[in-house]
Amino acid sequence: MKILIAGSTGNTGLRLTRQLLDAGHEPIAMHRASSDTSLLPRGASLRRADLTELDDDVCADADVVVFAAGSGGNTSEEMTEKVDRDGAIALIDRAKEAGVQRFVMLSSVGAGEPDPDSDLYHYLEAKHRADEHLMASGLE
Repeated sequence: MKILIAGSTGNTGLRLTRQLLDAGHEPIAMHRASSDTSLLPRGASLRRADLTELDDDVCADADVVVFAAGSGGNTSEEMTEKVDRDGAIALIDRAKEAGVQRFVMLSSVGAGEPDPDSDLYHYLEAKHRADEHLMASGLE
């Protein structure tokens, strides 16, 4: 199975890419141009893409898409929205257009009902909106 992993060079994405390869799948490691891909395992395909500017064909040939990406803990509210909300939503839409059947979203505790008084509110709200979009998308 061909599995596109957004966030493949992050901690979770690297682990997942290795595990999928070991299980006999074909991981497609989605990464930004500036990402260090040197730790990705041999055998993983590389696909350069930026969640803030996705090409229409980013999900081409993928059977499954996994969203393990994130804007990071020290980014602005604007970047959090661009990556964790808008980027996730765009990737969901591209996956659906490409005929992908399953989309796995790594979310966050608290994203279901973000507390407006929380320091993480903007991040949790962005995750919440992306989660809602996925649930309404019709993708498994």
